Amino acid sequence: MAEEQHKRNCTMFDTETPLSTIGNDAATGENPADHPRNSAEETPINLSSMIDPAPLFGGSGGCPSNVTVGNYVLPFSRLCDYLPMVRAALLGFAYLVAAFIVFRR
Repeated sequence: MAEEQHKRNCTMFDTETPLSTIGNDAATGENPADHPRNSAEETPINLSSMIDPAPLFGGSGGCPSNVTVGNYVLPFSRLCDYLPMVRAALLGFAYLVAAFIVFRR
């Protein structure tokens, strides 16, 4: 069974097809005129223009107001001192994760 599989694999790689010719030419560095790579457009991407750290829900990023639910008041205004630090930490973490995604091997 292993011998038969070996024979089939060898004959599959020995027979030349138009696609295998294109693949071999690309692997050896040759770039014929009809290579699929030649038809693709190259468009530079400016990542810095795609990253916008502006506030997500509009506004100037001001302090959230207190919310009253029934008889209870949720004091969101107390968070004003800590939200810029949380925002910076989240942005830093997001940029770090993005860097790992882009530059991982």
